[in-house]
Amino acid sequence: LFIYSTINKIKTDNVILRRTLQSQQEMYEFSREFQHDLKLLLNAVDNHLSENNIEEARLLLHKISTEGQNTVNQQYLSQLSTIENLPIKATFYQFAATCTEKKIPFQLNITSDFKYISIELLDFLRCLSIMLNNAVEAKLAKNENFFINIDVLKKKDSTNIIIKNPTAKNFKLQSIFQKGFSTKNQHKGLGLSNLRKIVNKNTKLELHYSLKRSLLIAELIIKD
Repeated sequence: LFIYSTINKIKTDNVILRRTLQSQQEMYEFSREFQHDLKLLLNAVDNHLSENNIEEARLLLHKISTEGQNTVNQQYLSQLSTIENLPIKATFYQFAATCTEKKIPFQLNITSDFKYISIELLDFLRCLSIMLNNAVEAKLAKNENFFINIDVLKKKDSTNIIIKNPTAKNFKLQSIFQKGFSTKNQHKGLGLSNLRKIVNKNTKLELHYSLKRSLLIAELIIKD
């Protein structure tokens, strides 16, 4: 039993380390690409100004501010800097990077550092990943007003993670935890079913889903 427990712990640690390493590599690449692009744009502005092309420089600056708004103004990197747990930070970063790549508007409001959580880290990471992936997969192809809002609120006796996103008008809340349910074609739909299993086995976890005016609200509560 001791050997089996040790092996399982090693496997879990390896998963966490791989996820953390992947996140750090992605953050490094993102930083390098951003600095490279910014340098090129600033050089272009400098060239226009040196040739006294004021109007061209103004138009380029306007283009920079417009195209860079989604990346810079989201400020998710500063939000993630409050998280002290690297695997959790990696999960949120992967979500933010995916939304940026897929051009899905999102907001992060994080008031917890996740320095301590009262459940097994791997269980929490599985819950968080399922909920975030589900929100991303809910992206409606013809809905230009789709968005994802995430609030991570540190309260007196709990940490509450609230995820909101629009859903289809014919969406039925009672069906989402059925095994095989999915909003995507050719998808096994095991995520939410597994999520419920993890929550049911943890007395420190609560999970609530609600639907208000075609807005799906998922809330995961971690009791201290």
